[in-house]
Amino acid sequence: MSYQVLSRKWRPQNFEEVVGQKHITDSVQNILKANRLGHAYMLTGTRGIGKTSVARLFAKSIRCVERKEDGNSCGQCKSCLGFDANSSMNILELDGASNNSVDDVRNLISNLQTLPTFGDYKVYIIDEVHMLSISAFNALLKTLEEPPKHVVFIMATTEPHKVPDTVLSRCQRFDFRNASSEIIEKHLSNIAEKEELRIEDPTLLKSIALMAKGSFRDSLSLLDQVLSFSPDGHITEDIVSLSLGMAKVSVMRKVCLAILNQDTSEVSSLYLNLLENNIKPKNISEGILNTFFDIIQNIDQLETIGFSNEDTEVLSSIGIDELFWIYEGLAKDMIWVLDSLLPEKSLEILLQKYALRRQMLQPSSLAAEKKKIKKTVKKVVIKKTWDDFEDFFKKESPAIASQLEHGNIIDGPYVDKSSVRVSYGFSENSKLFYEHLVQEGSKEKIEVKLKDFFNVSSALIDFVFLENKGNFKSKAEIVEEEIQNQKDEKIDNFKNHPVVKEAEKIFGSSLDKIKLKES
Repeated sequence: MSYQVLSRKWRPQNFEEVVGQKHITDSVQNILKANRLGHAYMLTGTRGIGKTSVARLFAKSIRCVERKEDGNSCGQCKSCLGFDANSSMNILELDGASNNSVDDVRNLISNLQTLPTFGDYKVYIIDEVHMLSISAFNALLKTLEEPPKHVVFIMATTEPHKVPDTVLSRCQRFDFRNASSEIIEKHLSNIAEKEELRIEDPTLLKSIALMAKGSFRDSLSLLDQVLSFSPDGHITEDIVSLSLGMAKVSVMRKVCLAILNQDTSEVSSLYLNLLENNIKPKNISEGILNTFFDIIQNIDQLETIGFSNEDTEVLSSIGIDELFWIYEGLAKDMIWVLDSLLPEKSLEILLQKYALRRQMLQPSSLAAEKKKIKKTVKKVVIKKTWDDFEDFFKKESPAIASQLEHGNIIDGPYVDKSSVRVSYGFSENSKLFYEHLVQEGSKEKIEVKLKDFFNVSSALIDFVFLENKGNFKSKAEIVEEEIQNQKDEKIDNFKNHPVVKEAEKIFGSSLDKIKLKES
């Protein structure tokens, strides 16, 4: 039998096997249990976190004729067996990247009226739907608004901000959470156990999880790559390093210890050996930052992350404030190092610099520098406003920012040294945008960006639905009014222009209608 890659072999077969997305699977199961099936769903989130798997499970359960009470498909009926054999004519999967033209969508629409060969529904799964062209979206729009009763659309995208709002507003949206490295590590551990793999050191799975950067699929692809170097399923540090070009965890510990011990020759020796073993500066940088992060997080139990008693004694003599300073400095400096003309040499100099930190930052020299700075530089305090934040947020998260424009501030913002608070209202006209924003995920994203922008430790944005609009106006309405006032002013100026007035006298008539160009 041919080998099946781990990401396909361990694809979830029911909703309970989906990892890290319980808020999504619970909602989908509730829909199925209550038979409250909508006509269009949008699954959004980063790559490899389960969107397509959930879409397939959802479609399979919609079509199942013997659906279980918990919403899962039975796996035994004619529909389920056809789906598992990839022979179902009633669940159609399309790739938005390769079927993105208006003709492709018109083709799809022309087949929608065809009833399912049996059962109540035909389900269309469109992956990477944001890749459709604008004309294709326009062709699909009317169908999404009023599809045949037997049709259900399930769409998935990694870039929802590229999907027109007119399409998003016609779908029930599910936002998938990013997977933490801890969840991915646990998932890898479970699969390794089922596959009867022998892992030399459990921290190796942690390294693979970190390298996957939030993607379950990527983590399993990386594990597959490691296994290609180990036919007997025995995974060692050497194999992981060789197969993934990853710096060994044990070597990273030695590099960090050498930096903390201010041993520049040891730092350079270890670093140059890594380069000789074809480990790229980017992977070395990530390894050093991850190790320092682990040291900070486990400062009271360093033996649990692989440090010896002797190492622990060295680390215990370093203050937590110094560790924070080193981590922050390295994280910032590594950005320019990796973009420099000579990243290999620049990174070695950077590591030596932090090994020599105490010599370079003597109290006397620091005091002298502070005096120089006071003499030559005036301190400038720039007060950040809410308008500044909106401009910043439009670039960071344009989709959510466009939804915010349909509401407005009703209280605040209140900004102090440690926090920012604001109440944001929405009227009946903007209820749809209010409902989108109160969904799990959007509020948290805004609050994270508020903390970043105003440089505070806590942020709160409270969304309020105003049943009685009163004098409330959304930002979009205010902008629309301003545009209309500008148009009215231009029309009045034109009507009262001396040339126009003179023409009206000559012809004994008056202007009936003035139309402004949109530009």
